[in-house]
Amino acid sequence: MAKIFPPVLESQRLILRPLTVDDMEAAFKWTGDPRVNKFMIYPLYKSAEDGREWLESLYEDEKKLDYGFVLKSTGELIGSGGLYYHEDIDVWSVGYNIAYDHWHHGYTPEAISRIIEYAKSKYDLHVIAGTFAVDNNGSRRVMEKLGMTFYEDTEYSKLDGSETFKAKTYHKVFNVISSSSTTNQSMKYFRVHTSDIAWLTKQPRGIFTTVGKLVDSKTLTEEETAEYWKQREYFEKVLPVPPFYKDGNPDHAITWFKDTEQGRDIWNQLTFYRQMCSKYGIQLYKSETTEIPGKIIYEDDYQIAVINPKETNCHTEFLSATTNLDSEKSSE
Repeated sequence: MAKIFPPVLESQRLILRPLTVDDMEAAFKWTGDPRVNKFMIYPLYKSAEDGREWLESLYEDEKKLDYGFVLKSTGELIGSGGLYYHEDIDVWSVGYNIAYDHWHHGYTPEAISRIIEYAKSKYDLHVIAGTFAVDNNGSRRVMEKLGMTFYEDTEYSKLDGSETFKAKTYHKVFNVISSSSTTNQSMKYFRVHTSDIAWLTKQPRGIFTTVGKLVDSKTLTEEETAEYWKQREYFEKVLPVPPFYKDGNPDHAITWFKDTEQGRDIWNQLTFYRQMCSKYGIQLYKSETTEIPGKIIYEDDYQIAVINPKETNCHTEFLSATTNLDSEKSSE
């Protein structure tokens, strides 16, 4: 079977190139180092020759982007990694390894960022994800530098079954609107907000930010604060976080929920937030429109994010703490 090699790439300090069997000795610097191997899925290599099968198996699938990381300054191969597509869930997983002597220099996020950039230019890349052992703080920091955030708790085992690790999966959703997007002129969009105008967006402040401010100001009781963090963890697991929030929302985007099954599910999970607003005297409103309320810069199954908001034929109404969206729809 003919090999499908990805192109050579370049970053500020690295050359990223396909690996070959000739790299066995260099790769043994990390595949044979127990400090590097500690949390890896593969067993510790006992000799450079152990890497032959791995290296010979590469480049049979164009959507498995494996690269060697070579220092421009010395020509030394110091690590490897890349992106690997999972068609069944439309997610690209992230993987990487780097020799111990080159830890803590930022080489890994530099390399993976460049590979992501290439993959985005060639493929319809929506989501990246990566899993790391809870004690592997170095890998966590790499994913955070890539803009990835918590998705779920999980676990994994080494391939030989010798050890199992409690782990976390982080992910990142990109500002990509696919051709299968459900956005259209007949879709309804809604926001839950207060009458206060947010300083950054110059739009009514959303419910998540509003309740977050109650927590920051220590307005909630200890029990309510504990429930807030429980609820927040839930939403961080099920609701994709638009990536621009990691950068401080520089475009001043605002999000609207879609009136889809997924969007309504989120609505019906907002009971605690609505109860806190009601208890502490904050009036909530629901604004609803059938028009796209601005220029879309992000979309997923639950929501859209827009900039340059425009005037729309928008219906706004007061909300109680327990209003159910499905009951509203059935009564129309």
